[in-house]
Amino acid sequence: MEGVDLYRLLGVGRDATREQIRRAYRRLVKAAHPDAGGSVECFQALKRAHDLLMDPERRRRYDETGDATEAAPDNGLSAVIEQVAIALDFVLGAMHQNGFTPDHIDVVADLTTTLRKRLEGLATEARGFAQAKLTCLQLAGRFERREPGDNILEGIVANRIRELDNRIAANAKAADLARKAIQLVADYRYAFTQPTASRHQGRLPGPRSPVLDLLTNMGAIF
Repeated sequence: MEGVDLYRLLGVGRDATREQIRRAYRRLVKAAHPDAGGSVECFQALKRAHDLLMDPERRRRYDETGDATEAAPDNGLSAVIEQVAIALDFVLGAMHQNGFTPDHIDVVADLTTTLRKRLEGLATEARGFAQAKLTCLQLAGRFERREPGDNILEGIVANRIRELDNRIAANAKAADLARKAIQLVADYRYAFTQPTASRHQGRLPGPRSPVLDLLTNMGAIF
């Protein structure tokens, strides 16, 4: 990507937040995906730009030197960190939306809750994919042409099965990342201030959570 301005490629300013970069990438990559008629080169360029600008250290180096070289392999740690970062963005957004401050909130607990909700959503999605594939397998081999020629309907079913296989594999990978992200967060605790006991309650209330109400009726978060 030598000579390409990564910010301009994604259509964001150099002061763009992680959330603005993520949204711009998601919007552009849908049209650039080869399955949607886009080019492989454009799709890969957007992916590389997103990955670099979402990595704080690589972004800092790029801003200072213009160095956009690929990062060395890290055995998937960056992908796990990205899951935690997205969850943290969600928690911070919930705090802001509900007018909470970090003082009386167990952010680690809310991160864990968010990631577990993500995992639950992926499990629901996986069951849907598995059921859809089973239905397609039951359809396969049942379409016959009345006249000689290509069996287009059988081809459609076969393509659908391959597509579902890809989605099932992607879902399994995402679930594995979510589990690893939960494990990463489990190694931390958050220093919040315990609220004082109410005279009417006669006991200490637990830390307040700005995300629980938002999570109640949500499916997969990201």
